[in-house]
Amino acid sequence: MKIIGISLVRNEDLYIERALLNVMDFCDEIIVLDNMSTDNTYQVVEKMTKKYPSTKLQKIAKGNKSQSIISHYAGTPTWLFKVDGDEIYDPVGLQEVRKRVMTGEYQKYWRLEGNSINCTELDLQKKTAVGYSSPPSKVAPFLYNFSVIDSWEEENEQRLHGENIVFKDGFGKNNRFLFFEKYDWENSPFRCLHICFIRRSSLEEGTKNARLNARENSYFFPKALNFLRNLLKGNLSFGSKYKQAAYKRGGLCSTRIDAFFD
Repeated sequence: MKIIGISLVRNEDLYIERALLNVMDFCDEIIVLDNMSTDNTYQVVEKMTKKYPSTKLQKIAKGNKSQSIISHYAGTPTWLFKVDGDEIYDPVGLQEVRKRVMTGEYQKYWRLEGNSINCTELDLQKKTAVGYSSPPSKVAPFLYNFSVIDSWEEENEQRLHGENIVFKDGFGKNNRFLFFEKYDWENSPFRCLHICFIRRSSLEEGTKNARLNARENSYFFPKALNFLRNLLKGNLSFGSKYKQAAYKRGGLCSTRIDAFFD
């Protein structure tokens, strides 16, 4: 049994090192796909690969082609872990999740879904964060059990997206373990700070809107539509309308982040 981290990144040089370090002991291997970053993201990760041989790095021209990198794991005793440059995980909690995965506790599940806070403010000095909790916001942490599927081929989707999943008999999309139903934020072993509304690149002056995801950024129409929507609000931005709607539900909450930035 192995856990493979798969990270699709683009201009994440401010937090990518922390994001990867926090999952290093959780994953047997981490595959980082750099989608043509123009800041120092590639250089930061390249330096890490020399210190941590389990981290693999390659450039990818189109993020919406990244599913092909991992499709061959289907049907093997492998868990695929979606870890992005805007997801800072609790490393201690992940060790508990790893133990349970390796002992087969979650073997009957297709997907594990964790707790997250979608951060609008992050204060590393005071070790606090403010944001929207999931639920009711959309969940960020996902871990996929590829041993229960026969195939997952997608011609035009970013990794771990799309609908062309062929499940083994007895399994389906509803075979999910929801950590957020059993644990609150403070006690969940599978939780992350989703910093989707935080400045993450040295090239950014600041951000009021979430960036476009790989799919939105790959097609003209979604980009143009987001721009027009933002323009009507007096904001010259391509910021993601989808993320604003999905990750800003409910009221704001605050939390300590000592466990994430030790």
